[in-house]
Amino acid sequence: MASAAPSHDHECPDSPCRTLHGARWSEHIATSNPTSSARRAARRSGPGGICSWDAWKPRETISPVNRGFVDHARGGGGTVEGRWAVRGGSRIRVRGPYAGVVRLLTWTFAAYLAAVLVVTLWPSPQSTDAPGWATATLGFLQGLGIPITLPVLEALANVVMFGPFGLLGVPLARGAGARRRGVAPGPWRTAALVTLAGCALSVAIELTQHLLPGRVPTVQDVVMNTAGAFLGAALVALAVVAASARRRVVAGVA
Repeated sequence: MASAAPSHDHECPDSPCRTLHGARWSEHIATSNPTSSARRAARRSGPGGICSWDAWKPRETISPVNRGFVDHARGGGGTVEGRWAVRGGSRIRVRGPYAGVVRLLTWTFAAYLAAVLVVTLWPSPQSTDAPGWATATLGFLQGLGIPITLPVLEALANVVMFGPFGLLGVPLARGAGARRRGVAPGPWRTAALVTLAGCALSVAIELTQHLLPGRVPTVQDVVMNTAGAFLGAALVALAVVAASARRRVVAGVA
């Protein structure tokens, strides 16, 4: 008669106990109760290798936005399907070390988009005067001796307004690609897609402004918004490429 599997609260604190249970203990834990407490217990059941959860679950120090996320999971005989690590019929959700950062970026991006929509689509009274913020900023800059005109200031404001779209959009898009495919898309490809998305958003805003009182849609706004999205996305892409090159140099030296 087969012996019963260990209970979930068994912690296997010492080496003899770990040796006794071996792979059967970890398989039981990983299959029947893939919770955080079970993961901790499975880790305690062995120092690594085939009898430990860590043998096929990506280690917490490995980011899900690089190839090591997949390679490490498959190294223990498992596979990665989207957000799930799979082995022997067991499906366990994999959360990378930057899950909290991704959540923060997502909420920040949502708040940013809401602010952009309020600023650009809120109906304003018909007026030929420049906005108060524009005249105040223009006076401040001219007081510093900077030769700038109102049209130039408004164009720069449109660039700055869409800069965060690229800054936040690229890491979010790369993270989403990594969760779906296991490998993040290239930084420049992602930057191009995010720039196109920023252009599409700007076009949608300008078309909507046709229906709003006090709003004057222009092609220049679309061009400046797209330029801002591109600059933000390009900065992130450059940072990713530089970080990747630095890691390769360090790995070569080591």
